[in-house]
Amino acid sequence: MATIFSPYEKSSVKRGEMCEIFYEDRGHIGPEGLTKARDFGNGFVAQDYVEFGSKLFVLSDCARAEALVIGPIHLSVGAFSPEEAAQLEVEFRETPFYKATKEAETHAANGTLDLSVLRDRYQSQVETATLISVAKKVVLDIRGDKPMHRYDLGCGCKFFYPESAGAS
Repeated sequence: MATIFSPYEKSSVKRGEMCEIFYEDRGHIGPEGLTKARDFGNGFVAQDYVEFGSKLFVLSDCARAEALVIGPIHLSVGAFSPEEAAQLEVEFRETPFYKATKEAETHAANGTLDLSVLRDRYQSQVETATLISVAKKVVLDIRGDKPMHRYDLGCGCKFFYPESAGAS
């Protein structure tokens, strides 16, 4: 007799270092979750939310206890020749997603980043550009199918900026 699983039955969770967390759910193609937190400097922490073949950029302003969620970018998967891979990299660097990520990294490092300005600049160029609170766990979803997991976007603040408002 075959075992039948609900498409939304949780099967495993992998916790990594620096707030990395991935869920592998039966009925889904590949894992979903948050990559390791990256300190962008001056109270800003970045992570990527990944679902099979797509990702969102999540940038937390630990001082203000808010995060900007921007994207998604749909990544090409499969085997590519070196030439095809190089062309895909060139195309990726021209996307609003990549430009927003690099702009955030640069402005965070020099202390001039304002998440609402970044959101406003890219809002018309990407599917999602929204500010949310890091005070509670939130649901992230790209595909639009019944999300099952809540994520602590303040985790990176707790790790890199433990005295910040975003760490509480």
